[in-house]
Amino acid sequence: MLDQLTSMRIFVSIIEEGSISAAAQMNQMSATMATKHLNALESRLGNQLILRSTRRLVLTEQGDAYLKFCRRILLDIAESEATISEKSLSPQGLLRISAPVAFGQKFLAQHMGDFLSLHPQLALELDLNDGFVDLNDSGFDMAIRIAKLNDSDLRARKLCAIDTAVCASPIYLAEFGTPSTLQELSKHNVLGYTESDAYSRQFWRTNSASKDRYQGLSRFFSNSGEALASAAASGLGITVGPAYLMQPGIDNGSLICLEGIDLPTISSLTAYAVYPAHRRTPLKIRVMVDFLVTLFKNGLSEQGNFK
Repeated sequence: MLDQLTSMRIFVSIIEEGSISAAAQMNQMSATMATKHLNALESRLGNQLILRSTRRLVLTEQGDAYLKFCRRILLDIAESEATISEKSLSPQGLLRISAPVAFGQKFLAQHMGDFLSLHPQLALELDLNDGFVDLNDSGFDMAIRIAKLNDSDLRARKLCAIDTAVCASPIYLAEFGTPSTLQELSKHNVLGYTESDAYSRQFWRTNSASKDRYQGLSRFFSNSGEALASAAASGLGITVGPAYLMQPGIDNGSLICLEGIDLPTISSLTAYAVYPAHRRTPLKIRVMVDFLVTLFKNGLSEQGNFK
């Protein structure tokens, strides 16, 4: 009789690698033996787990449910072994982190050398991307998010508050006037951030209730906060976002911070470290989260260092 745990590992590998032959190679066995493991599981369960054709593999409904079970069991075994292993005293392997572009460049990258010095058996990949990354289906171990958290299947640690600002260029304000209230924005071009539900496309939302919207005159949108700050500095319109993105323009005079425009949806942004809610969080994630919490304990400074 074939070992059930090995069969479960082969089943997971087949799905993750995309073929029986690739899974067999990864597990150092023949494709024939890998097929026998899959057949043994299906025979034991009395259900077909994968629909196989010459072109592709497709999980059945039962296979999808069993895949989640196998992953959970195999993770529990790996974490239990790591806990009682001497190697668990030192985090190892590759840690993959996703973070917003400007935040990562300004506040993270310069400190990663210090982190790696503390953990010489770890390697680190810092992927900078302003888009949303699904931690359950992306290969990343954790992410930094500056947003309201809606993921019930993620754990989160607060890192720091993020000051926000509403800004426009002196050139724009000289031509179109300076709004002093939210209502006066109806005459102005507001720049849309496509990665935000609150400030995307043709409207800015005045609070977290979706029915309360301010209709703007947006003609320019971007998924990059830096691009919006640059566009605002060139005179294209009014933008809103983290103050650290606006600060260079404010310092050199190409942007002016507008007072009196209250936008509750972003008045108190927060940066979080988020990671999957495993029963036992891997050590490499725990040490990074602890490092970041300590790093940000005094908040952000305008220079990109920590107070």
